[in-house]
Amino acid sequence: MAYLRHLFLAREAAVVVLATVHNLHFYLGLLRRLRWAIITGRFPEIRRAALGEPGCGKARRSAKVQQGNALFQLLPFIIIFVIFYLLLFLPMRRRQKKHQEMLSKLTKATGSSRRAGSSAPCSRSTTTS
Repeated sequence: MAYLRHLFLAREAAVVVLATVHNLHFYLGLLRRLRWAIITGRFPEIRRAALGEPGCGKARRSAKVQQGNALFQLLPFIIIFVIFYLLLFLPMRRRQKKHQEMLSKLTKATGSSRRAGSSAPCSRSTTTS
């Protein structure tokens, strides 16, 4: 964690990748422990240990803080989705649209619906020896 903090403060580009790997490792470990707790039937006691007894003020405040942090926990995934959309999907859609426009212009110019390379029908003889 200290190294990640150092990279963050130094504004290094590598901090984004390393922080994502760290977060994924943390969440996978958490889900592994929760899955084990559910299988062994110990989920309620692990939940109580993490959140405190339901009904006490501290647990309620903790739950409210966790609900507020839920958006911030999802924020990296939302940002990654937006980056993928802007860098991959949007240019791909533009290229596909440009390709379709080129094909429609080509079809209008030739007056045919055939694609390149198939300008004449193929005539094969059906005789066999």
